[in-house]
Amino acid sequence: MDDKISDKKNNKNMLWTEISTKLNEMGYYVGQGVQGRDKCRQKFTNLQASYINYKDKQKMTGQGKIVMPPSFHEIDEILGSKDKTYTVLVIDSLPESLPESSQASSSQTNESSVKENRFKRVKASVVPNKNIVLEKLYSLGKENQEIRKEQFSSMMTFLNSESEKRHEETMALINSLSKNRTVKRKRRENTSDSD
Repeated sequence: MDDKISDKKNNKNMLWTEISTKLNEMGYYVGQGVQGRDKCRQKFTNLQASYINYKDKQKMTGQGKIVMPPSFHEIDEILGSKDKTYTVLVIDSLPESLPESSQASSSQTNESSVKENRFKRVKASVVPNKNIVLEKLYSLGKENQEIRKEQFSSMMTFLNSESEKRHEETMALINSLSKNRTVKRKRRENTSDSD
């Protein structure tokens, strides 16, 4: 059965129909004909996708706790050695530049240099250095703090000037009102004296 699944020339619809009829015979009813075939194919596709996602997440950091998919070990027996789930990393083993005379006999004379230069272009890690990231964040925080201090000081000077203007306007209004009252009192007093 594994050979039929791996064979790309094999008609998969007939294979999934055969699988669904065997499951029905074993007592696991999945449907007859096209419906059973599609259910079996979809179930296998879903299991395969959850297996591949789990394997990919295991390779990454910062994912937190990863829940193992159902039937993981059984699927691992089937798909564990396939190229689809276990990608082979290919690294160029030749040095960046070889002299023309040594290109013809590179397998004999430069064997030791090939071994030394094998991982020359491979990065040590894709994760950035913590100290560099922290220093960058700290400097950005300092810059942001300076900008906010400048904005705050300009806002405070604006508010103080507006407050002084309002205070002057209020005092001028109070003075004009008090002058008006004193003028009215004097008029009243003068009118009452003349009567």
